[in-house]
Amino acid sequence: MMFSQFICPGNVNYSQRTLDEYSDDNQVNLANVVTGLGGDYLNAYPLTPAKLIRLTHLARPGYTPTKIAIDFNIAGGGNNYLDFVLQFYLVPGGTPNNLGLPIGPEFRGNQFLNKDGTQIHVDYPEYRNSPLDIGSLETLALVIRNNGAANNLDSAFVTVYYDNKAFYQACKKKCGC
Repeated sequence: MMFSQFICPGNVNYSQRTLDEYSDDNQVNLANVVTGLGGDYLNAYPLTPAKLIRLTHLARPGYTPTKIAIDFNIAGGGNNYLDFVLQFYLVPGGTPNNLGLPIGPEFRGNQFLNKDGTQIHVDYPEYRNSPLDIGSLETLALVIRNNGAANNLDSAFVTVYYDNKAFYQACKKKCGC
């Protein structure tokens, strides 16, 4: 009875072919702007002062993040990364309009970028002193808030890295056939 639940194709989130496709990738880019949130949330860049923008990724098989890297393009060549507050969220069910559950602390932009614009890779926050998996039916989202008085954030590129070798080992076909 138990095995019939796992053998039925209707109970499989992703086929082996799809899992294999992701096995040589090692990053997830939070590049999709979530629209229609209303209030202080913007639907597109630039991110003006006192506003927020929410980024997420497309549906995909689950993964376990290890590092975060972020690039900002601030209007006028600005480099006051301290003005930007970042909060990650775990969104159950992959519904981007659901705020989700906060992950880790509120970060500041200067924790990811030096004044000269070089990146600082930050360890992905743990949960209960262990790595936190992003499940196949979940998405990771990032809310960026511009606390500055003058500079717009013209764009951001957010990359969350994971160990693709560990992903492959956990997701490869194990039947021995």
